Amino acid sequence: MANSRMALAAKIEELPAKDPQGSALGGPAWRPDTTIGWPTDRRGVVMMHLARVNCAELPSFEEFPRSGILQIFISTVSIGLGAGEGHGKGFVVEYWPDPKGGLSVPQPELDEDNFEGTPLMGGTPENTLHDNGRPLTFTAVEMVKDAEGSERPEVWLGGWPLNVQERVAEGKDIVLLQIGNGELGDNEFMWGGDIGAATFLISPADLSARRFDQTSYFASGY
Repeated sequence: MANSRMALAAKIEELPAKDPQGSALGGPAWRPDTTIGWPTDRRGVVMMHLARVNCAELPSFEEFPRSGILQIFISTVSIGLGAGEGHGKGFVVEYWPDPKGGLSVPQPELDEDNFEGTPLMGGTPENTLHDNGRPLTFTAVEMVKDAEGSERPEVWLGGWPLNVQERVAEGKDIVLLQIGNGELGDNEFMWGGDIGAATFLISPADLSARRFDQTSYFASGY
């Protein structure tokens, strides 16, 4: 159907993330060695680790890599958390095509003067999934364009983008990562408030060429 697209729906596991290379929401970031620091935003302040996708764990899907690690970091500058600031200023998408070994590095201390709570669970980072992380496992599903929030996954790749207060572009761009399905319900992984969503979009050409610095990021919530 024209209003259906395939997506990779993530199941959010209950246990803390322990595999430094495994797909995860929040938690420590994977670094290849101790010489590689964390990305910083336009102010020079360290960003927050948002998510990691181990592409080797994914079902075969569109132009997504079949190996390597994708990691997303966002600024803590305001409740928008880097949206609209541009890649390298408000957020960073890393791609490590051939990861070997490496280690988990905990989140450095965040800038409390410009921090309004974690976008995923609210409050402060201590003892939340931003400290511990949650493993993600992905399954291929069919997503209907105008599905209700309860019919959407909490986290997904591909499918249709969602923005709570305004419509995100729905052209040929691919959803690199979506967090938040726009409905509160039992979903504790909301974005920026009781109801919210964050969307990272990339063009098929850039995804095929592995140009992740061309990713766009939209966020909104109530």
